[in-house]
This record gives sequence, structure tokens and C-alpha cells, in this order.
Amino acid sequence: MSCDEAAGGVGEVRNAHLHCIRFSIEAGAALVLPRITSRSEDDIKAVNGRTGLPLDYYFDVDHLHHVLATYCPQMKVYDSLDDLYDVPEASGALQFNIGDTNNDWVNGTVIAAPGMWSHGFYNFINQKVPVQDRTNPFRVHLQRTQWTWQVAGDGRSVASSFGRMLRVRPDARRLAASALFTLASRFGLDLDPRRRRHPESFVGVHLRTEENVDDGYPDYPSQAAHYLDYIFESRSRTAFLATGATRDNVTAFSNRARDFNVTVVTKLDILDEEERGALERLTWDQRGLVDYEIMLRAGLVAGVSASAFAWNLALRRSYAFGKGPVGTEPDSTGGFAWRDDYTTLYGQNGNAFAMAATVWP
Repeated sequence: MSCDEAAGGVGEVRNAHLHCIRFSIEAGAALVLPRITSRSEDDIKAVNGRTGLPLDYYFDVDHLHHVLATYCPQMKVYDSLDDLYDVPEASGALQFNIGDTNNDWVNGTVIAAPGMWSHGFYNFINQKVPVQDRTNPFRVHLQRTQWTWQVAGDGRSVASSFGRMLRVRPDARRLAASALFTLASRFGLDLDPRRRRHPESFVGVHLRTEENVDDGYPDYPSQAAHYLDYIFESRSRTAFLATGATRDNVTAFSNRARDFNVTVVTKLDILDEEERGALERLTWDQRGLVDYEIMLRAGLVAGVSASAFAWNLALRRSYAFGKGPVGTEPDSTGGFAWRDDYTTLYGQNGNAFAMAATVWP
């Protein structure tokens, strides 16, 4: 099985690729690792830039191979279709989308009974290409699929660990580790890595006001009001701002937080000169990987429900620190889509239900 390339930030790409891997496992198919389409380097609003980038654009591919070889040893994995250059039968593929293989949905987009999906899949391919008419190996190609598989249906142990196979690339993790060390040292925070959670350390805030946001995102004043109130209610006087927003927005937020005796920092503030140089050599989206790793380790996190990045954080933290998405029903007034002891996502984006149900932690 091969899958469409995925474009966008790490939240979108990560979940699309995890869906690809999960459907391949369910189909009992060999896997051609999916590729990535980077954002335009000249215009961050254009998500379709360079195509055909390997997974190491975002992720630690060696770790992925290790996990799949260890826990799915019977599954053949190819880095790309180039690895099948000597298999002419694999040059063509039966294209399909999940709607071709399933007709029972929750909320219109989420598979109601994922455990039954393989039956629909094999019925579909047997109708399209009967067994007696196939040449082997037989390749199928899954079109873009992102918010479809019910994660909780696989059980807590799988739900809490499956997404870990797509670990952030090592250079971004090193930058995040250094930034966290500086953050702890400078502000006297307890971030001892031997303990899983540090509830009174710092608040992580995902300020999403970049020029590429759509109408699903609240404006800066709305986000700032929510986040400042959230920080003030916490016990922390240190906040980390994960953002690619304009310097004006960052400065305005930092200045307003200072009125509440809160110090706000970004990754640029807690990396040394050499590390900032390494950060600058990364693309705009790759820099977000550093934010992601830092935010995972915050005592509290606030974001907006329109963001796949924020949902990745919320679900990952809910399993890492608690019991998963238990008791996290959206606010009936529309104030927030997710709230637990670790993360709050403000607003009621139309895709919030699907992301809450299908994001791999």
C-alpha cells in the first residue's frame, strides 16, 4: 500500500502518515512510506511547495524502521517506490479513498466500526480487480486520509503508544532539550526529566495568528484574552509562547503578560547563538517541531481547537499524564472544545470532533 503525500505543518502531516501506516497494518499490506510536500519557502500561505520529500523532513526515520521491525516484523516496509524499481507490477496502483471502503460513519467523517474496515476494503478491491485477474505484487494507493480512524477503538495501550513511532527528528529534539534546560535554569523551574510531569513549571501557549491562518481561528485579541486568563489562573509566572506570529503580536502579548507579573519567552529567547543559527537553517514548519517538543513538557498548555498542532499536544498529554480523553466533553457555550487537567483548547471549530476522535497521541 502506498499513500498520498501530506502537506502542512507537523500536526497535519503526522496524523495523515499515521493513518497511512494504520490502514496498511489493517489491510495486511506491505507499506511504502509516504512522502511530504513542504510549504512554499516564499509564501507560508502556500502549503504546496516542494514535493516528494522523505519522512526525515519532520521525523526520525531510523526510529520508525526500528519500531516497525520490532513490533510488526512480518510487515515489509519500503522507503519509497524507487525501492520497487525492479518490480514492474508495482508501477501501477488501484486508487481508492476511505469512502470507497466504508459506509458507516460517525459525524460524517469518522469510521464507526474500524475493526470491520478490512472487510469493506477487500470487498472493494475484489470487485474492482478480481483475484484471478491480478498480477502480483498488487499495489493499492490510499488517497489523502487524515481524520478518519477512531483511535480509542484500538484500546488504551495502542492508542497511547502508536503515534510514538513518528518521533520528531533528532536535531529538533536536541534544540528543544537545550531550550528546556535553559528555561529551567533561568527561571528556577523544576523540569527534572526523571519525572513525567511538572505541573507548576511553565505554561505553554500556542498563539496562532500567522498570516496563513484561515477564518476558523480566533483573532489575536480573542486568543490573547483566553491565554492571559489561563496563565493568570495557573500558579506559574513563566509562559512559553509557541508561535510563528508577527513580532508585534509576540511583543504585545509579552507586554500584557508582564502586567500580570508573568514572563513570556519564545524559543529564540532560550537558545544560544549557535543554536539559533541551527534553528534558522530549518524551514518555517521544521522550527515548529522545536515548539512541539517544548510544549509537550509544559505544566499546562493552551491552544485553539482549529489547530491540528494543538490537538496533537492535547491528546498526547492526556495519555501521557492521565487516562486519555476521559471527561473532556466540549463546553456547551462554545468556549472550549477540550479541557482536562493538562490542556485547554479554546473555540468550537467544526472539525473538532473528528480531530478529538482520530488524532494519534
